[in-house]
Amino acid sequence: MKISFIITVLGFLVLVSCSGAKRYYKQGIKYEESGMIDMAAEMYLNAIKSKPTYIDARIKLKDIGQRHVAQLSTNFFKNYSTQDYEACLENFTKLKSYCEQSQSFEIQLDYPKSYDDDYSVALEAFSEDQYVKSKQWLRKKRYPDALQHIQKIRKFNPQFKNTEELFVIASCEPQYQTAVLMLGQKKYELAIQALQTIKTVTTDYKDYSDLYDLTVLKLQKRILVLPKNTKASSESETQLYQSFLSISSPTLEFINEPTFLKSASQLELHQNVLAQATGASHIVLYSVSDFNQNTIGPRRTSYTAYQEYRYKKNDQVFTDYNPVSYANVRGERYLQYKFEYSIYDNRQNRSVESKSESIKASDIIEYNEFDGQYQGNINQLYRNRPTGNIVLGEGVWRNLFSARNKFLSYEALKQQAFDKNKTSFTSIINRIK
Repeated sequence: MKISFIITVLGFLVLVSCSGAKRYYKQGIKYEESGMIDMAAEMYLNAIKSKPTYIDARIKLKDIGQRHVAQLSTNFFKNYSTQDYEACLENFTKLKSYCEQSQSFEIQLDYPKSYDDDYSVALEAFSEDQYVKSKQWLRKKRYPDALQHIQKIRKFNPQFKNTEELFVIASCEPQYQTAVLMLGQKKYELAIQALQTIKTVTTDYKDYSDLYDLTVLKLQKRILVLPKNTKASSESETQLYQSFLSISSPTLEFINEPTFLKSASQLELHQNVLAQATGASHIVLYSVSDFNQNTIGPRRTSYTAYQEYRYKKNDQVFTDYNPVSYANVRGERYLQYKFEYSIYDNRQNRSVESKSESIKASDIIEYNEFDGQYQGNINQLYRNRPTGNIVLGEGVWRNLFSARNKFLSYEALKQQAFDKNKTSFTSIINRIK
């Protein structure tokens, strides 16, 4: 069975590759007839890539491919003669790439080998010219202009002199200057953006690391989170508290001070004392109340379905339907509570936000169940007695006979509610300025 499946798959892949090869070949013919030799050559090469044994495409590639290479060679010599070195290098790169790809399929295409030496001369001259221009722009601190010339060197000759060093300077220096300026103006978000741009190039530019650490420190907020009405025996409070402490953010540091937990309600009116004791920039006091959990249902509603069966009579096959009793069962289990919080900004010595929200997690089940033992073919069971030959839309309904019929536990719902609360709380914390 497995062997036949593998053979089938391989046959399909061969069929796909053959059809692709023929499509490329036919497109190549059209381009060739239109005089577009370069496009035709590419299509014939693609045909061979799809099917290396495609004889007609190989013959065409040898002929049209050679004409394409000859045209590229002519363009190269023309550009070289007029010292248009950038176009010269572009053409030679295309020429070499096409010849190498054809050679990988054992099709030899030729061009004057003296062009290899001419290419080396052009490459050196072009690189030197772009290098001199980039240095001139760097001296004038025109970094974007310098970068244009540096990128051209990197495209054709990345190892030329200290091109990579110049690339780092042209890319990083304007961002570095922006970061320093923004730090001086206390615009830390803009400073970190500039520094992160430097990071995409290198992490070893000047004192980048020190500036980055300083900016992160300036952006970072140290937050002390405490429940208002803590009870030592409240497992739920402890779980939620630990969930909040696990929030990860590069600009936030949560202060874990369990010594304050038992006295948090008494310290609510003395946030400045808490802040001084912990070094917190912000204090978030929260409370959880009105816990409510309930199960509604499940409610059963009785229905009649119809089971298809066939029988013979006078050598003819007939189809009929037997009624089958079943019930649709629906129910909901939920857990909810009220979450209240207030945020105190110690730097401004004032409360900046106080709100409450309802946190709810619910589990809704719906399934079908037969009144008795069912031994029929579920794929021949219908909600309504069929009146025609085609009945659509029964799949979702049939799946309800195998759907989940047990509620999640209250403990699982509580964890879902805490996860929602953590997501909501993360959004709240990230809004803190």
